[in-house]
Amino acid sequence: MRKIVSVFLHAVSCVFILVAVMVIHILVISDCKISDFFSCGRLSILDDRDSKITHDIVVDLSTIAEEGGVLKLTENIIFGIIKKRPNWRLILLLSNFSNSSYQAISESKNIKLLKITTTRISALHSTIFHFINTVTFGLIREKIEQLIFRENLFIDNCCNMFWDPAAGWSNIYSSSIPLVCTIHDLAYKDMGQFLDEDKCKLQFECMDIAIKKSKSIITVSDFTKKRISEEFPEAADRVERIHIKTANRLNNDSGANDAETQSLLQKYNLRDKKYFIYISSLWPLKNHHKLLEAFVIFSKNLANAETKDIKLLIVGHKTKDIVSNVARELKIEDKVVTPGFVPKSDLKKLLSHAIAFIHPSLYEGFGIPIIEAMAAGVPIASSTAGSLPEVGGNAVLLFNPYDVNDIVSAMQKISNDKKYRESLIKSGSERVKYFEDNNSMIDDYIQVFEKVMSH
Repeated sequence: MRKIVSVFLHAVSCVFILVAVMVIHILVISDCKISDFFSCGRLSILDDRDSKITHDIVVDLSTIAEEGGVLKLTENIIFGIIKKRPNWRLILLLSNFSNSSYQAISESKNIKLLKITTTRISALHSTIFHFINTVTFGLIREKIEQLIFRENLFIDNCCNMFWDPAAGWSNIYSSSIPLVCTIHDLAYKDMGQFLDEDKCKLQFECMDIAIKKSKSIITVSDFTKKRISEEFPEAADRVERIHIKTANRLNNDSGANDAETQSLLQKYNLRDKKYFIYISSLWPLKNHHKLLEAFVIFSKNLANAETKDIKLLIVGHKTKDIVSNVARELKIEDKVVTPGFVPKSDLKKLLSHAIAFIHPSLYEGFGIPIIEAMAAGVPIASSTAGSLPEVGGNAVLLFNPYDVNDIVSAMQKISNDKKYRESLIKSGSERVKYFEDNNSMIDDYIQVFEKVMSH
């Protein structure tokens, strides 16, 4: 018995020493005072707010990809809020100032930029996170996590709310101020077989913490709301669905003249209404390979003059080389156009002049490209996965994204039947009006924020 007690005390001592060394090390590398560690973490940078400001809201943008739709949506909400609530100040946590859309307005009394460093997700990151959550608790745990995963202590009792627009990556939540998180999907839970195992595990753990600590959880579709309620039933009554609604970013190009259109299509080696278009990132979930396999079969079956020589245009960050290589392996490189990233001004024209927009994704929490295609006046063939049927409604032709033959059938139907294409365009032009009501989306966010801060 004495030996067991001795071993236990020795283990406790080792853990205590390890934690103490870690804390001291963190304080040194973070250039913080010991008193800061035991205080609420107030930074002097937050003390200069205008007297008319009544609320400070911290927004963590440091873990959001700069080229993704989540950042565009978050920017839209931020700018909408500061217009509607001039007495609120948003403290934006950024990891990169140089590419930020906010730099130009950083002098505004409603925006405060705070640069912080972020830790790259890795096996070591996951191990440290596990260790901290095992051997620490309460405020001490929060302080250590803030210092390890961020450059500064900043959480302040004088702040009214913390908003995490992409819950699952942040590690700096505080019990001293209320948390609101936005969860776009549960891809790291539902589609882990396609993604990095360590990232999936850590991201879901972080999301679990966010959900437990959040006063309100915002999600972007009924599909994701249902999945959150299934995985986290204790949080079901705190989930608010707010559909993504954006003032049309890619209006159709009715103002372009024939010469401009012809010049653009020549630039990308395309012909009017002679190509399908797919806009996406390079995530495995985007299902490029199945789309290319289907296009091989579709191309072999082209017979009539109207559909002859139809190409496939795949647009998006980092897609150029990899998609081109697959197309080469499938011997259809002459029919697949892969420009990679294209300017927004080109993109809206390329959408408008496609025979159809095709979206074969295996999983989506929402699906902004569907809305953009509707607004551009192009017919849509879409996967049945995730929230896409919810967003597309009766304005899209649905297909099974796992079935190559079903994708082929959708491509054939939408390219061969002109009247059907016109009916899809008409339905899309009506449906998109709901998703263009940006004001109502901003109002919904403000309503959630006010409710949380009032409590």
